[in-house]
Amino acid sequence: MDLLRADGPGEAANGSNDAERPAIEPEPPSPMIPPFMTSAPGKVIVYGEHAVVYGKPAMAAAISLRSYLLTIALSKSHRTITLRFPDVDLEHTWNIDDLPWSTFAYPSKKKNYYDLVDRLDPELVEAMQPHLSTISPNATVEDRKVHQHAASAFLYLFLSLGSQKFPGCIYVLRSTIPIGAGLGSSASICVCLSSAILLQLRILSGPHPDQPREEAELQMERVNRWAFVGEMCIHGNPSGVDNTVATGGKAVVFKRGDHDRPPTVTPLRDFPELPLLLVNTRQSRSTSTEVAKVAAMRRAYPAVTESILEAISKITESAHELISSSGFDTDNHRSVKTLGDLMKINHGLLAALGVSHPKLERIRDIVDTVGMGYTKLTGAGGGGCAITLLSPNASPSTLKSLEDQLCDEGFERYETKLGGNGVGVLWPAVLHKGSGKEGGEAIDPEEFMKGDMIDVEGIVGLGISANDKQDGWRFWSDVGRPHGSSQGKQESIVGQALAAALVKENKVTSLTLTDIVEPAAPSSSKVEIRCVEADLTSQNVCDSLLRKELTHVFLLHGVMSGAAEADLELGIKVNIDATRQVLDTLRKVNPGVKVIFTSTTAVYGPPPSPGFPLTESNAPSPGSSYGAQKLIIETLLNDFSRRNLLDGRIVRLPTVLVRPGKPTGAASSFASGIFREPLNGQKSILPVSKDLSVWICSPRTVVKNLIHARDISAEKYKGGSRVVNLPGVTVSIHEMLAALKAVGGPKAIDLVEEKRDAATEKIVESWPAKYETSRAKDLGFTDDGTLEQTLQEYIEDYSIEKI
Repeated sequence: MDLLRADGPGEAANGSNDAERPAIEPEPPSPMIPPFMTSAPGKVIVYGEHAVVYGKPAMAAAISLRSYLLTIALSKSHRTITLRFPDVDLEHTWNIDDLPWSTFAYPSKKKNYYDLVDRLDPELVEAMQPHLSTISPNATVEDRKVHQHAASAFLYLFLSLGSQKFPGCIYVLRSTIPIGAGLGSSASICVCLSSAILLQLRILSGPHPDQPREEAELQMERVNRWAFVGEMCIHGNPSGVDNTVATGGKAVVFKRGDHDRPPTVTPLRDFPELPLLLVNTRQSRSTSTEVAKVAAMRRAYPAVTESILEAISKITESAHELISSSGFDTDNHRSVKTLGDLMKINHGLLAALGVSHPKLERIRDIVDTVGMGYTKLTGAGGGGCAITLLSPNASPSTLKSLEDQLCDEGFERYETKLGGNGVGVLWPAVLHKGSGKEGGEAIDPEEFMKGDMIDVEGIVGLGISANDKQDGWRFWSDVGRPHGSSQGKQESIVGQALAAALVKENKVTSLTLTDIVEPAAPSSSKVEIRCVEADLTSQNVCDSLLRKELTHVFLLHGVMSGAAEADLELGIKVNIDATRQVLDTLRKVNPGVKVIFTSTTAVYGPPPSPGFPLTESNAPSPGSSYGAQKLIIETLLNDFSRRNLLDGRIVRLPTVLVRPGKPTGAASSFASGIFREPLNGQKSILPVSKDLSVWICSPRTVVKNLIHARDISAEKYKGGSRVVNLPGVTVSIHEMLAALKAVGGPKAIDLVEEKRDAATEKIVESWPAKYETSRAKDLGFTDDGTLEQTLQEYIEDYSIEKI
């Protein structure tokens, strides 16, 4: 976590500037635009069904079942547009010049691509009716309703965004998402239509690897706005959640307050991809009927029903906290099991509300019998679909046997994934990988239109069955998001824990979290939380982040010790230049604001003699670049505080142990690793001598002391210095290994491999291991517990099973 910024009351986050743009008439698309494709995922409700109706949070995630739209521009002589949707037997052609352009282009009716449309215009809807009434005259009533809904969404978007100059086009739509099963098929289709028309109008840029993240977010916002308009054509009053998931992918937590307003939606950009079995009961159900069941139960048994709904709310919040935590790892079976257990509990509570069905319970019985995963209903219930989070150790043969049994009993099953990408573009509609043809192989429109669902995924190179995914597809949700960014996430463990603690204490109204990759937001219903991916080496970024009125800033960012030693220039740029830039910006735009800066005991060199207890009065003499860089900022912030430019609080952290997740660039990373990896059944390297000792502190105590540093009165700092050495505990590597054996047994010790690294050992040897912390205690800081207590806290906080 680079920076935590807390704001006072009444401040709102900045939004998009689109609404301030002057009206611009987009260029009509060129008939020479090559055929291209857009694609968007379906979704499932993972946690929180029915509780969301009563203002509780719910979580929805993208699935790898997707819709695909192939757009083919015709020559200028063709003045028709054709919509083909073979999966529902829809095909219809309109003459472009016969459409009600004059009504849609009327000055009071005309919409710009950047407008926020939150309701349909009845006159525009009425103007479309003659062009919808001729669709599928010989179809059944139910099929015709589906056809007209799809066509109305397409026409409303086409007429609102386009003009009569639009060239002729053919739009071929395919979907692997079961329709009417509560899986967001209509939203997926609307996202495909919205993105295709905006691309034709040259409104959207990218996606491409060099695109700024902010620009990519803006493109998705434009797609999402118009996809929501399409959803209104189909559903009347949609929540907006389905199209948001289909656009951005991954997952969201959403919560409805006032039913006259859209729900609050929090994207979960770090939501992991997880294997999922989706099973359709083929049992028709009515959402309104199931919602009415819960309402009736709530009237009859208000206290009992409310307790069930509140329990469901807690499940969603627990899942959100787990997924957002730095310690969450899909390679850790315990993490997946916890998510699965929450799903099973959620289902049990939904069954208690009366919204399950015998077919859903049968699916659960079959899965539970073979022990393949964790099953719950998804959506309204009463039929529809069930989802199973597959166990990491599920064997292909057992999975095949399970799927065969489900099919034998009349269920429709889909092996898919949870938490994939959002809207994607293949421009042009050419696949490059494995085609054997120079320049790639163009997608054949006839094959695309006639293939079954599995064929479609293979043809377009996406989806769960397209195992060899084809080059060429691009996703805005991927832009600016480094692959394998776990290091940034793991280094933010203190920031993540601090953010969660700040939210729980209810002393702030808004909180801004920044990191080099977008940080996860802690769950909160009362605090406005803004998560920003930011590079603090940029002055423009600092100006944008820090110009609001702030009450306090926690400044935690930095290149860690080992990385700073290996790359001097990077260490100077981040640890000195960027931090000074933040402090300079703060003293100019927020003079006097509290700044809590995390420094390090690495500012000291080796002690005068072994075991000598250092205090703040001992002169620093860093033995590493990291220590020197932190000391420079300590000096600067002390001077700014002396001048009353800022109200600095400088805390020197011990080695924080145990950090969850994966190894970081810190030289001290091994100290967590020799506990973390063996307790998870993995090997760990010990790069230093067992005779070395280190000064450590638990994450819980560090967070508690950071908050206390904020609350101390400036008058209590005596002697002019704002520096405090935080309390900790001195332990030797021998003692750490003994504690590991006591907790994890001989098997854990066997997973620690001694492999000395001279560079790491030299850095760690330069750090004193004993401190006299009377100054910290006089100021009210909290002592840390024993090493055994620290390990127990780690096991409790991150659900580690003793091996």
